[in-house]
Amino acid sequence: MGLRQVNFSVKANGNDITQAIKGRLLFLQITDSQGESSDTVDIEIDNRDQKVALPKTGASLDVSIGYDNNLVFKGTFEVDELEEPLEIDTLRIHGKAAKIKQSFKAPKDASFDDITLGNLVKQIAGHHNFEPVINSNLASVMFEHIDQVAESDMNLLSRLVKDHGGIVKPVANKLLVLTKDEAKTASGKSISKIIINSPADSKGKVTITERSNYNTVKAYWFDEALQERQEVLAGNGEPVFVIRTRYKDQERAQAKADAKLRALQRGKKELNITRPLIPEMVAEGPVSISNHKASANGDWIVEEVVHTIGAHQLSTSSAILHLPK
Repeated sequence: MGLRQVNFSVKANGNDITQAIKGRLLFLQITDSQGESSDTVDIEIDNRDQKVALPKTGASLDVSIGYDNNLVFKGTFEVDELEEPLEIDTLRIHGKAAKIKQSFKAPKDASFDDITLGNLVKQIAGHHNFEPVINSNLASVMFEHIDQVAESDMNLLSRLVKDHGGIVKPVANKLLVLTKDEAKTASGKSISKIIINSPADSKGKVTITERSNYNTVKAYWFDEALQERQEVLAGNGEPVFVIRTRYKDQERAQAKADAKLRALQRGKKELNITRPLIPEMVAEGPVSISNHKASANGDWIVEEVVHTIGAHQLSTSSAILHLPK
């Protein structure tokens, strides 16, 4: 069985331009990030004969990477920046996935009463012509009252789901509201776990950082009998971390405060790892590592992965991993 050959495909506005740029490729890089960050693609080519015309900003790029003819589609990107240096004959194309609609980022005032997170997401997604994809547990979270004051819909949702271990991320025409460690694509399909068990091909490091210096967490709940906002505390002393969400009852508020304090005081363990190209690796996907150092072995979640294909098909996947919550 022969060695696999790294391969890629790029379509511009539906037209396959792979062969036109393959012999000129200096590098192709895709960054897939967890959370609200938009995924990106960078393509740099040798253009010394000036035969490759500058594409137009706003052009659509469909990019796939992989080995031989087994390519993995990595997304549709919109060209938002072009670079053409004066001193060297190269052309660099930068694109962003899921251009966030301006209306989604525009500040506004609103209020909501007795609404689940699921219904709120559906309302906001419909207003901005997104298709909502929401975790079922997050969807059931109930809010008695929500104030939105000079705040964008994107920031509002991000604020509300953060206290429940969630993330908000627009992808193409979908609005994803998922748990941080949920391994699902925009279509709702599960992502396969990446198995890494050959230490000879790994480079990187494990970093263990000191816990947060927050000593207290404050949360609020609404007392119906007194018609007043009440507070609960977890821990004691300064500094104090304040959860902005208002909970329905004291028990729920206390549980959230306790959980948040534990998370803040746990510290952080992070693994930076570079491997030969793993096209299937995606942000928020699960990774299992074995046969490495004890500090690296175990289950991880991808926070960010950068796939790079260089000249002569030299290629890597460099990822930042964190522990599952």
